[in-house]
Amino acid sequence: MATQTEMSLTPLSDEAIRSLIEIGRALSDEPDLGVAFDRVVRAMACVIEFDRLAISSVDLVNRTVTDAHGSGAPIAGGRSNHARPLSGTIAEYLVSRTEPVSVNADLRQDPLNRFPMLQRSIDAGFRSGISVPLRSRDALVGVLHVRSFASDADSPADIAFMEAVGHQLAGPLASEQLRLRLEQSALEESVLAEISRILSSSLRIEDMFERFGEQVKRLVPFQRMVISAADPATNMGRDEFVIGLDSSDWLPRQDNPLAGSLTGYMARHIKAVYVFEGEESFAGVIPSEDRHRESLGLASLISVPIIGQGELIGNLNVREKMLSAYSLDDVRKMERVAAQIAGTLANRKLHDSISRQASEREVLAEIGRTINSTLHLEEVFEQFAAQARKLIPFDRIVISRIEAETDDLVDAYVSGREIEGYSQAGRHGLSSNTTSEVVTTGRSRAWTRTELERQAKDLDPAARALESGLNSLLITPLVWQGGVVGTVNFRSELPDPYGPDEIRIAEEIGAQIAGAIATTRLYERSEREAEISKGLAAIAVAAASDLQLDQILEGVTDQLGVLISFDRLSVTLQDVDDPLQLRVAFTHGIEIPGHNVGDTLVNLDGDGRPWSWRSNLLTGLSSEDSYVLLWKSGGDQGLQSWIQVPLGSPTEVPAGYLGLRSWKNHEYSDADLAVLKRVAAQIAPSIRNSHLHGLLQTEARERELLAEIGRVIGDARNVSELFSQFKDLAM
Repeated sequence: MATQTEMSLTPLSDEAIRSLIEIGRALSDEPDLGVAFDRVVRAMACVIEFDRLAISSVDLVNRTVTDAHGSGAPIAGGRSNHARPLSGTIAEYLVSRTEPVSVNADLRQDPLNRFPMLQRSIDAGFRSGISVPLRSRDALVGVLHVRSFASDADSPADIAFMEAVGHQLAGPLASEQLRLRLEQSALEESVLAEISRILSSSLRIEDMFERFGEQVKRLVPFQRMVISAADPATNMGRDEFVIGLDSSDWLPRQDNPLAGSLTGYMARHIKAVYVFEGEESFAGVIPSEDRHRESLGLASLISVPIIGQGELIGNLNVREKMLSAYSLDDVRKMERVAAQIAGTLANRKLHDSISRQASEREVLAEIGRTINSTLHLEEVFEQFAAQARKLIPFDRIVISRIEAETDDLVDAYVSGREIEGYSQAGRHGLSSNTTSEVVTTGRSRAWTRTELERQAKDLDPAARALESGLNSLLITPLVWQGGVVGTVNFRSELPDPYGPDEIRIAEEIGAQIAGAIATTRLYERSEREAEISKGLAAIAVAAASDLQLDQILEGVTDQLGVLISFDRLSVTLQDVDDPLQLRVAFTHGIEIPGHNVGDTLVNLDGDGRPWSWRSNLLTGLSSEDSYVLLWKSGGDQGLQSWIQVPLGSPTEVPAGYLGLRSWKNHEYSDADLAVLKRVAAQIAPSIRNSHLHGLLQTEARERELLAEIGRVIGDARNVSELFSQFKDLAM
């Protein structure tokens, strides 16, 4: 490298002087440096050899350097009139220096240690070069570069000539910078004015977002632009408006967790975020940014906060594939654009909020009208579900009521995706259900997929729901007159769709329908009681219509099936010869080995002891009571539920038992048990009368037989004739 003394003492050749004169004439004839640049290049080529000549413009205020003019072999990734960070460039080194810099990539000392941004030049094959500072009013305004594919192409004469050219170019470059700043300022004001006009034309940003994007692109290039909204209260965000390349990370208008996202980072720090060549404004990792770079190749980013009335509304993002796409000046421009649209977005947010509330009130009112239009909610439940879906996302909705007598949970109304074992009218124990917490506290609760996965280890409903692809749950209580009468359950295939807004809306829906559910419950009870009274009357008629046990029980079976569903009915009675033994007297439906007509049952209370006066309710065959082990044998035939009541008077040893079994799990409740007791009370006298009738018939036949035997004995002439007639009577 030539020293400063060598360069100062090196005389210029005649050819160099003629070239300088031509350069001066070109700059005088063409005040626009861009127009005169080609003449400057030709004049310099007469004096020195080079493969590329360029002028870089330096902006010390924004600390950027721009490739203003260039000629010769290209450099990959270079863009004319594009501002890049000053950091790591030769221009940064020359800010406080006046002497030129020569570089040689083949020297032992690596120039990249001093000037990291030279990497692209070296990658393009340039081995040497000279960079001369262009100073105006003692400030660096630019740098004149020559680059060569040859090594050590920087003689003292070349450097002296380059310095002289630099003195001629500094003034015109400073004038060009001033002109460009004025033009850029005028362009910014024009673009911002047009953006303001576009934004004021409508509250529907989606109708004007494309035109808005076209104006932004006049200031800052991008291949993807997004306006994102953030709600720190719910830790959710969404991409409201998108132009350009699609991303699978966040779908437009879909709520997503802020954690791990650029919008989440912005919500915490509320400052510009940018990534471009030589500059990165944030520390740590933003996972969504890594995905954008990998999936879309968007290496450069500017994201600026949109602040309205002192609060963060969202952020405005632009992205480019080229790493050198942006500069700090572009960050400043985007901040101005964000400030320009903040008011419109704030108004849009307010407008959306008002519209959403109005829509919510309208749908809630319609839900109230629908639910209260009938006492038979099954007739309008699908209509109700369609209306509720307008307010809350779900793939399955269930209204469950709580049976006061048993604390069982009954799924009264079901719509949407099926869950095995949890169909309409299904009955579940409340203690082993996610609903128990909501019923106990009287407060709504939402579960994410992660929370349901933890509960799936202990609670069957959670496991079954996950198997059906339902990954989240929201339950709200139905509160009526100070008590919880039921719940509304929403399930979704989304992992975490239920936040504070959804919980609030669910509670409003619950408030709309709680009264109707309670009223319907009272109506159904009244209807059920009327049905039971009618059924019991029919059973009483059937029981009194005959004296034969089989005929009595056949008639009772037909009527009982209207009141209580069953897959097997059985009646066991005291053995005529041994009251301590019970024998199966009648069955209807599924057969069970060892429990058919005529079979004797084992008394598990102990041999030789009277049978206990007790009722049994067994659901799911879950009890380990030794007394009901006998009845578990029905499980081999798929019979999962069982109720049994004694026949007779509680003050006596039971005359027998009336029992029902069902294939369904949790089929029977205490209410069913109470009905069966009333049925047993209705038919017990008829069974007793049938039994007495049988005894009387037997006694009458015995007396008739004895009388006939006496007549035969009196009429017989000899023993042989007597024996023959007696044999006929015995047969």
